This record gives sequence, structure tokens and C-alpha cells, in this order.
Amino acid sequence: YTDALSELHRLRQLSVRNIDKTEASLENLGKYYDQLTFLEQKIPTQELNIPFKWKDAFDRGSIFGGRISLTVASVAYEKVCVLFNYAALCTQIAEGANLDSEEGLQKANKK
Repeated sequence: YTDALSELHRLRQLSVRNIDKTEASLENLGKYYDQLTFLEQKIPTQELNIPFKWKDAFDRGSIFGGRISLTVASVAYEKVCVLFNYAALCTQIAEGANLDSEEGLQKANKK
């Protein structure tokens, strides 16, 4: 299980640390979410005691990097946080697209 846990940890690091506004970052978030879902299916959630730490996105600190953090041992909470970041990243990527071109419109409307 060591390799699987190392991969899960690697995906989490890619998902929470200085995310670039790229499709690759979106893909990493999706992969991490999928792995969390698989983990939930394999191990009963009451037996998973993994603490997940997130910072408050609406704190007055920097964008998506507030000073207030919360640590919860819940895969469901982790999945909600990942989905929030996925949606926020989709919005940022769409906002950066050139809406004057067909390619830009398709990129902004992709997800």
C-alpha cells in the first residue's frame, strides 16, 4: 500500500499547493478526487482517520490562502474542498480565455 499512499499524497500536494491556472492542474484535481472516491469505496469511512487540512478561502488573507485553517478527518469534507477548488479553477481558466475567438470561447465553455 505504500506506493498507493505515496501517489495519493503526491496528488494532494499537486491539488493544494500553488495551483497554476492550467488544464494540467485541473486534471490533477480530477485525479485526486477520483482517488478519494475509490478510497471511500474500498475502506469504510468510519475507519478512515486521515486528517485533511484546508485554509479558509473566504478569510481576508490572500486569495484561496487565508490564515484560518480547519483540519477535519473526513474524506467527504476533503472531496467537497477539492470540488470547490475544481470549480474555482474552471472559473479562473474561463476568465482568462480570449472570448473574441472561437478557440477561446470553446476553452471557456469546456467544463
